[in-house]
Amino acid sequence: SHPTLHRALAAIHGRPDHPWSNEELSETSAMSRSHFMAQFRKIVGATPQAYLITWRLTLARRKLASGGKVKVVARQVGFASAAAFSRAYFRRFGGWPSEVASKGK
Repeated sequence: SHPTLHRALAAIHGRPDHPWSNEELSETSAMSRSHFMAQFRKIVGATPQAYLITWRLTLARRKLASGGKVKVVARQVGFASAAAFSRAYFRRFGGWPSEVASKGK
């Protein structure tokens, strides 16, 4: 738990659907962009955007397993389109979100 980095993590977790930029997250953490990027990668082990996508996909997987519809879930977790969401989901989990959604029914 970093004294200021936790602010960015709390923001990501609190509003995963927000189109977070690295600049906005660094401002949330009261750090320069370069210092924020270095600290985030060092402490979290991923870039802020990679972490954000992983968090969104984790939330999406839960929502789909609970019966959520692909288009609705994609929007809820912050993807601009269901197609972009489906591609990211497939890259991360090796299966299509529609497969999970159909099992959750």
